[in-house]
Amino acid sequence: MVFKDPLTAFGSLSVPFFISNIITLLGFLLATWFAIKYTNIFYEGRPLPKSWFLIITGFIALSLGEIGGFYIAYRDTPIITEGASILGATMLGVTLIAVGCYQLSREIS
Repeated sequence: MVFKDPLTAFGSLSVPFFISNIITLLGFLLATWFAIKYTNIFYEGRPLPKSWFLIITGFIALSLGEIGGFYIAYRDTPIITEGASILGATMLGVTLIAVGCYQLSREIS
């Protein structure tokens, strides 16, 4: 398994692509951390509602998909099943967040 240099792998787009991946990953990790911190403070000791559980799980899935994006983007010979699993993690994360937000809207009405 051979990996390409992330700063030269895509020519002149290498550095912007690498930085955008890092910023996206940091954004998902921060969103996960803030959501966990919010629920720990707001629900202190009470059970976590299903809506927030789904939202936090969705953020975790998006973070894992983005980490997998680093892995596959810089492989010398990417494998299609790896790409499909990363896409699946991203789609799962988006779906979980959408369902969690829907559940959250139902809880307040």
